[in-house]
Amino acid sequence: MSNKLETLKQESEKQRYLPKFIEYLEQAYKESEYDRILAETDAWQGERTPEIDFFRGAALLALGRPAEAIEQFKAVLAVNPNHFRARKKIEEAGSPEGVAPTATTTAPASKTRYVRLPEFSTEDNEHYRRAGRRNLTILALGALAIILTLWALWGGGTSGVDKMLKDPEATLWPLSVADFERRSDEMRAIERRFPNEDAPRKALFYLTAFALLDYHLHEHKDILSQVRFYYTLSTQKDPSMEQILRYIEGDPAISSLTREHALDSAVPGNAADLAAFTPRLQGPVTRSNLRTAWYDALLLYRAARYDESLGIAEAMLTEFPALELPQKLRVAAIARKAVKQDAIADSTRALPDEQVRQLTGTLARWRGESEERHLLSEAYVALGAAAHDPLLEREGFYLGCPGRPFCADILNRFMNGGRTEDAKRMALYVREKKGTARNADDLKLVMLSSYRNGDHSNCFFAFKEIQQFFPAVAQDAEVLRTAAICCEKENYLEEALALYEKIAATPRTPEQAAKIAEIRYLLSRDAQSAQELKTLAEKYPDSATILNAHLSVLLRTDNRPEIQRALDRLYSLTGPDGRLTVIQRYLQAGLTMRAVKLLMENRGRRDIDERLYDLYNAYFLFSDADAVAGKGAFDSTPFWKELREHYAALSPETAETIGEKLEKLAPPPSQRCVPALLYLKAEAFRQSGDRPKTFSMIEGVLECDRTYLPGLILAAEMAFYQGDRARALKAVKYLIEQAPFLSPGKLIYHNYLVLLLAELYITSGNEKKGLTVLTQDLSTAYPFGKREREKLQDIYDKSKLVLKKRIEQLVAERFR
Repeated sequence: MSNKLETLKQESEKQRYLPKFIEYLEQAYKESEYDRILAETDAWQGERTPEIDFFRGAALLALGRPAEAIEQFKAVLAVNPNHFRARKKIEEAGSPEGVAPTATTTAPASKTRYVRLPEFSTEDNEHYRRAGRRNLTILALGALAIILTLWALWGGGTSGVDKMLKDPEATLWPLSVADFERRSDEMRAIERRFPNEDAPRKALFYLTAFALLDYHLHEHKDILSQVRFYYTLSTQKDPSMEQILRYIEGDPAISSLTREHALDSAVPGNAADLAAFTPRLQGPVTRSNLRTAWYDALLLYRAARYDESLGIAEAMLTEFPALELPQKLRVAAIARKAVKQDAIADSTRALPDEQVRQLTGTLARWRGESEERHLLSEAYVALGAAAHDPLLEREGFYLGCPGRPFCADILNRFMNGGRTEDAKRMALYVREKKGTARNADDLKLVMLSSYRNGDHSNCFFAFKEIQQFFPAVAQDAEVLRTAAICCEKENYLEEALALYEKIAATPRTPEQAAKIAEIRYLLSRDAQSAQELKTLAEKYPDSATILNAHLSVLLRTDNRPEIQRALDRLYSLTGPDGRLTVIQRYLQAGLTMRAVKLLMENRGRRDIDERLYDLYNAYFLFSDADAVAGKGAFDSTPFWKELREHYAALSPETAETIGEKLEKLAPPPSQRCVPALLYLKAEAFRQSGDRPKTFSMIEGVLECDRTYLPGLILAAEMAFYQGDRARALKAVKYLIEQAPFLSPGKLIYHNYLVLLLAELYITSGNEKKGLTVLTQDLSTAYPFGKREREKLQDIYDKSKLVLKKRIEQLVAERFR
């Protein structure tokens, strides 16, 4: 599966957005993922359109199941008789029913009730509907006349196509991509009927060239090949044919048939030419001047003369409602006009929700029924801007980028507006799409968007590519600063140091000196760099940058009181938006008690509440976690609910079964690892007697969080059970000393640690010292629950009679 397909899959699953799901199916079909198409369409629970049945049929056909495929295509045509791709597929499948069923035909293979996507919006003009019905009749009569004419011509000695060549722009311009496909088939049939005539080949050339240019089908290499093929086959070539082909192949040769296309292609660098543009259309819109009318409307839109552009587009659609390009242009012009009005009026939004829905429906129809993407993407972007809907803008981005002038604008706006994940995916998409043609700006956007999103790996590798292929851009100050941070985050410290030294001023600022000293210390752990950072921190106590650098030294020590003082200072210099980041550093240092207190002080923000909720659950303080959540829920709530059930059910009898269930329980997507899950696995393995897995899982717990108190206690206990009393004794003493820092807001493990220490003394023969520990340190101020009672019973069972009496007396005095 390609990166693009995986991205589309994630987006369609996350949003359940029909156009995105159809785009995912289309990409899966391009990559021959036929089984995936069948599975995904079976599982789809959202709204359905004929496109879903179309891709099911295409997949079935590719898998060698033509009979089933034909039934799916019939279901498509029953809802949309003009679906040209389904018609073609039926022909490929060898069906005798190559003609589409009428709109009233029912599809026996499909029991799906389709929601038809609307045609272009006619909410403001009842005349459109009347004109549409009238034109359907005209089109039917016209089609009949063409058939009769062709029949008459075929019966004679000439094709009659030479009449079309007198004004190819008027007679051969396609109304839509579907119309181009249909007319191409008809014209090829005539060409085969009259192989000695030049006219059909010339007509095919003009028809294909107009479709290629005006519907922006340059990426379809087969259509470009057809243009060249029909040009080559033509015996006597008109001058305009040569000029069009030269223009298509990149030559600046301009003819009357390509002039407006060239003017549109030069946007946005030709504002002056557009401002002086004068429409050529005189009089009403007819079949003979449709292409002229189209370019008048398009270029007026480019000149931001939206009312004039809409006037021509509306006139075209009144006479020819099925025209494809004006429908999309109409949406774009309405949207851009609304954006312009919003800017003038300083209003929130000019387009009402109902109109946005109708205009989106117009675009969604062409999203599935046409190969044209150039204007469609622009219309989506314009409508997204007018509706303040980033999803529509994103849709337009993926339809038209790279290559459109708005691509970088959308990406930068998303990146600077907090939609960093979308921005990063867009930048990576452009890089992948352009391949070896990508330039320094493309890579710079990948680098900056990845950095903003916290993806320092992609940021680093984008910088290395810039450094290799665009060395001049690699000297840019912003690129160097960003690259230095990304190198540091990815632990490429030598490169980070070189970059920080390169961008440092002369003389260095205190912040720059601190950063360079920090990297040097991380590389060599040298005392000189550590002392330099300490001196800078004392000299500049109000510099967050210097405090952060100094903390890199402190966090590699076990001096938690000093670390807490530095973090408290840093916290006091941090605004509300950055406090959670500092609190995470408290947790990283094992200052859990302090972190919980600060989280409690900042309650009310969802991200703060969720972090506190996760923290309480991690220490099995479920009632405290529920108090934080209240009646709400977080993304991690389902995970914790399942883990709680396993925690409650764990016993020596169920340990093996619970262990298997825990192995299948995945952590929440937002968390790299969950120490509580690993701890519970270790406990399940211990109770089931699987020592190797127990030790392996304890290592996993401490690798996930080296300051997680339940994991540290379990490690000390396992050392004791292995017979290494000295190591266990040292560990338990350390944990009792550090418990005021490591505990989750309260000393819930104090009594258990005291009992464990007493057990170590008693089992090693030092009963007097064990009794002293119990007498001095056991306290009613801290929890004394089931776990503590079980540990007390272990001590009691291992003690001599005299000590048992003293323990009974102690318990009676304090806990009864």
